[in-house]
Amino acid sequence: MALYYQSEFRLGRRFGRRCRSYTGFSAFVAIVIDLTFGLTFGLIFELLSGLIALTLRLIVLTVHLAVHLLKVHWKIAVVVVTTVVYILTLPFAMLHQVVKRVKWEGRDWREEAHAGSIPKPDWGLGREL
Repeated sequence: MALYYQSEFRLGRRFGRRCRSYTGFSAFVAIVIDLTFGLTFGLIFELLSGLIALTLRLIVLTVHLAVHLLKVHWKIAVVVVTTVVYILTLPFAMLHQVVKRVKWEGRDWREEAHAGSIPKPDWGLGREL
């Protein structure tokens, strides 16, 4: 039994199809190289596609778990988010109070510009807006 290896490939429209044939030791080397590259790239592709599928599945399951936990513990989530918002805005509110206390007592150009206007109410009703 003699070793025989034949491969066909295209190099575009101009060159057409190319056929290569090997026999004997050259065929053995070509078969080993072909199997090596085929198995290597096949395994790499399988590993990468499996890893991507596993990652997507974990993301979907994490989102489902988060939605389920939010449904179960919605009031706790609202309290936590409200607390975080208040904690994040607290320094700015305190800075605003400090600026109000330390405000310069001289003449203010903004007060002069609106000297004859009617002051806006602190809390407007829906029909007044």
